[in-house]
Amino acid sequence: MSAKRSYSPVLVKGPTRIPVLTKGAASERPKQIPIKRTGGRGRRVPQKKNAPIISLMVLGALLLAYGSLWLPALRIQKIQVEGYSGPAIESVVRDQMHGLIGILFPKDSSLFYPEKSISASIINTLPEVKEVEISRSSFTSLYVDVVSRVKKYVWCGDGVVAVQETSLCYFMDDTGYVFKEAGSAAVFANDPSIVRIETKLTNSSKSGTPLGETAVAADSMPALSDFVTKVSALLAPVRAIIIRADEVDVVLSTDTRLTYIVEQEEKAFKLLTASAVKIQKDLRDLEYVDARFDGKIYLKRKGSVSVNE
Repeated sequence: MSAKRSYSPVLVKGPTRIPVLTKGAASERPKQIPIKRTGGRGRRVPQKKNAPIISLMVLGALLLAYGSLWLPALRIQKIQVEGYSGPAIESVVRDQMHGLIGILFPKDSSLFYPEKSISASIINTLPEVKEVEISRSSFTSLYVDVVSRVKKYVWCGDGVVAVQETSLCYFMDDTGYVFKEAGSAAVFANDPSIVRIETKLTNSSKSGTPLGETAVAADSMPALSDFVTKVSALLAPVRAIIIRADEVDVVLSTDTRLTYIVEQEEKAFKLLTASAVKIQKDLRDLEYVDARFDGKIYLKRKGSVSVNE
């Protein structure tokens, strides 16, 4: 009687360990179990059967969203303008919303309208407009809030006091910006409410006219405008202003000329305030008031020499 044979399993290195019999009949060997290949360790490779369907769904959603941009319910049809009369603003806005953004989106879409280019075009086309704020009041309407420039001076070119009556004048705001035609100089010759100004301009306008140009001393204009207002209240209404290189002549309604240094309005006004009583008493007889010097003001009567006050 033969001894029983023993079998010992041999382990094979690899991702899957399978017992292998070293000896014995084939009928006595255990059945081998088929192994499915996996992607990585213990993970089955996902089946991508739904990928084309998902891609079509995403594409369809994008096409639907793009198509909705062309619906009348999402296109700007009404333009409401506040702070400016006339059709000019609406005309500029509609010109800027005509056509496409790139080659895809309509410019009059309430979601993609060109706000910055509309604002810039309004200001560049209409010099009398100072500021513009644009907002969407609904999906089909646009609200344009306009701040117009306020006339402070009339610029008639050279020779402010003895300007020719046929000269064409322009309105200037308190920042020194020329923004609108004002008519001939004859219209303002005897109008005490209009302050005429003589100053050099930047000559930056491409229109061939002073429209859109700014006074060379534009940085000093706000302080000068405030000074003019205070002098009008303290002494007499201001009739004209002459800005030279570093000096300013303020001509009062009594034809008295007040002179001070550019950008020293505060110091000049303190001197005027200190001598206001004397100046007011003799104002109609004074040819000029000189406030260019520290701590002193000089008065000159018509037909006499100047005196220290």
